[in-house]
Amino acid sequence: MLTFELVKTHRQEIKQSVAVNRLNSKNQTRKIGQRKRNYHFWSYLLRKKQPVCCCHPC
Repeated sequence: MLTFELVKTHRQEIKQSVAVNRLNSKNQTRKIGQRKRNYHFWSYLLRKKQPVCCCHPC
């Protein structure tokens, strides 16, 4: 009886940790995507050879 309960809680813990890991990896990929997008945006502005302004649309 005791071992069964232990196995049950252990399985729940594993499920929780897997869910947390999945969330973290999703956030990680989103951050990386944003970084790439920012990089492309800035390189595009530099390629256009115009002063970079962030306060008002050029």
